[in-house]
Amino acid sequence: MLNWHDFDWGTAHTNTDTEKRGITVDRKITLGVALTLGCAMLSSQAYAYSTSLINFPIADMLKHREGLHIFGGGGYARNVNKGFSWYQTSTFGLFDKAEVGFSNDFLGSTLLDAKVQIYDEPKHGVSVSFGINRYDTVTRTSDTYVAFRKDMGNFRFHAQAYKAEKIVGVFGVDFDCAGGWSGAIEHVTGHDSEIWLAMNTPVFAERFSVMVATRAPWDGGSGIQYQACLNYGFRF
Repeated sequence: MLNWHDFDWGTAHTNTDTEKRGITVDRKITLGVALTLGCAMLSSQAYAYSTSLINFPIADMLKHREGLHIFGGGGYARNVNKGFSWYQTSTFGLFDKAEVGFSNDFLGSTLLDAKVQIYDEPKHGVSVSFGINRYDTVTRTSDTYVAFRKDMGNFRFHAQAYKAEKIVGVFGVDFDCAGGWSGAIEHVTGHDSEIWLAMNTPVFAERFSVMVATRAPWDGGSGIQYQACLNYGFRF
């Protein structure tokens, strides 16, 4: 289970219900999701991602009027491509039950995403969400997914069915580490299956954290091999 760090989001609208959920504490907003919020993996165009584990969205989402901006990049095997891919993405939480967002790869490609929580049972630590990902307003194409999360005590388990050109299963865990760090593991099934490992720093300067990730094992073929992103939390 990743740490739920306190960001200084600015002025909060305090009420009894939000205090019960641990969202409002001394006019600071607790980000209600795991802070490995996902370095969206890039190819030649932007990837739009809601709140994610590493590369794929999860059932968790931002609370009402919480936002997250991510600036990140990734690199390839040196024998494939010596350059880097860069991107930025913004995600906005609405009504404690939905997220909307967009991403841009600095090459003219902008994609949209949206996610809705369809089931949430805090007592048993279970949440289910449905989302539309990588919606292209030009081609009017998108990916869809259903994501599941279960709190297991010392870690959280994530699973989802993700449909792009084909349907793949994605499974992962996130967990606490020493010193406020947190870790995550993500496995994508199918013919092009891969495993990603990630570490997330504690929050610093009240609003920032950094995530670094790599594929395991390192694959000398095509595709991004490592990535890093800077997360900035805000309130709107």
